[in-house]
Amino acid sequence: MHSQTKKHHQKMLMDMILSIKKNNTKKQKISHQKIISHMKTSKDGVDGVESSEMTKWLIGRPFFLT
Repeated sequence: MHSQTKKHHQKMLMDMILSIKKNNTKKQKISHQKIISHMKTSKDGVDGVESSEMTKWLIGRPFFLT
């Protein structure tokens, strides 16, 4: 009985962790999309860098670099 409870708790914990990771990934994608969308609407990028160049640089970067 005890081992079933322990396994159940472990599964619940793993489900929670996976859910958090999935939500973080989704938030990161939305953040990148907002940045790219904003850059596409402006004629110039940041500090005179063309927005297309900045967009290429941002794609694939971890969220903490953006």
